[in-house]
Amino acid sequence: SGAAVDNDGALTVTAAGGQATISDNGTSHSDYDASALAYAHGIQTVGDVDNTGALTVTAAGGTATAEAGVNSAEVEAYGIASQGQISNTGAITFTGTAGQATVDSSSSVTGSAAYAHAIVYGISSVGDVSNEGAIAVDATGGTAASSFNSDAAAVALGITSDGQIANTGAITLAATGGAADA
Repeated sequence: SGAAVDNDGALTVTAAGGQATISDNGTSHSDYDASALAYAHGIQTVGDVDNTGALTVTAAGGTATAEAGVNSAEVEAYGIASQGQISNTGAITFTGTAGQATVDSSSSVTGSAAYAHAIVYGISSVGDVSNEGAIAVDATGGTAASSFNSDAAAVALGITSDGQIANTGAITLAATGGAADA
């Protein structure tokens, strides 16, 4: 079930989170959330994937600011994501950089949080994966500031699968955490 993807061409994907600002005029409601997220996928399908093309994905989180609530400037990026089987010989290059999430430090609302983390996957599949292409993944956490809870983590994953993995391609991973202040 689901459409199969057969790609021979180069794909370039760029995603950028915007700017989200909430001013609650002193009411300090904890349910006001600002999000400046960036999600990017080179190829995403439920079916099988056969890729020989180069994939380049760049994602950058934006700026989220509010006086309370949960503020996010996160990045999530995938080179190839599928519930089927994946065969890849193309080069995959991914860069994900989280943005800046800030909750006013004078806020007295408990449960406020700022998230500026980056999670970047080269290949993610439920099925089997065969990879001969080079995979380069770079994840960088952003800046998170809140009086209660902050997260500026970075996670870089080359190949994840619930099935079997056969890999002969070079995999280079880099993950650099950002700055979190709580």
